Amino acid sequence: MQIGIVGLGRTGANMAFRVMRGGHQCVVYDRDPDTVAHFARQGAVGARSIDDLVGDLQPPRVIWLMLPAGEPTVDAMIQLADRLDDADVTVDGGNTPYRDDVVRSDRLAEHGIELVDCGTSGQIRGETDASSFMLGGSEDAVARLEPILSTLAHGEDYLRCGSNGAGHFVNTVHDGIEYGVMQSFAEGFDLLRHADTFGYELPLADVAGMWRRGSMISAWVADLTAQALMDDPKLAAGQSPNTESDDAQASEVIRALYKRFRTQANRAFAEKMLSGMRLAFGGPVEASEFQAK
Repeated sequence: MQIGIVGLGRTGANMAFRVMRGGHQCVVYDRDPDTVAHFARQGAVGARSIDDLVGDLQPPRVIWLMLPAGEPTVDAMIQLADRLDDADVTVDGGNTPYRDDVVRSDRLAEHGIELVDCGTSGQIRGETDASSFMLGGSEDAVARLEPILSTLAHGEDYLRCGSNGAGHFVNTVHDGIEYGVMQSFAEGFDLLRHADTFGYELPLADVAGMWRRGSMISAWVADLTAQALMDDPKLAAGQSPNTESDDAQASEVIRALYKRFRTQANRAFAEKMLSGMRLAFGGPVEASEFQAK
């Protein structure tokens, strides 16, 4: 299958590599020409502009946007609306609020263009690990994506959740659950870190390593916690995160969680623990106009 990808930041880059490994032809565009050139050397078709990207794709086209929510995504959609044809599909893989998906799908439909909103979990982990995808859009549009989704996901780890907006809505709830779990780990290890109050100096990395093997709370978050503590047991190198970034995980949920820690006394370790977990699955990434979510 042929697909266009706009935005080659961390997540978009991993996605493009995996799509090419799956035998699909990938046409890529990013505001950084060096990044585009790198992908061209790996076998992708490099586009110098969105005009070029549209011209290099055979209709009916599929173009997947991996951009920060807001102005970068809006600008790309405006450009595509004037260039795409009937039956072309645009996928918004960013963190766009689900209500905006409904409005944008109606506007693109006036041009005969289908919109699919896609929430992604797991893809930032790397070039080889599979992901799960939560999709909103028409049945026909989502069906067009199945060859790509089958390459990127494990088996049935993708789902058409409903009409436009449903994918990002489900992903918003997913993020709330994810960060609720991360908050529990961060606050729990904050308590363990200050167990000297009770006369204990606990081996936090060993505790995390034990919990990740067979306990009731073993999960990927436990793996992230153990990795962060093995790398830096006291999180001495931990820095306050840039919560204004718009990377894959910098949702309103995570900003609210950091704010919660900062309004409580002596919660610096919890904040560093949370940052350590985020760093382990890809880390805070400075947003630029055409950088991946």
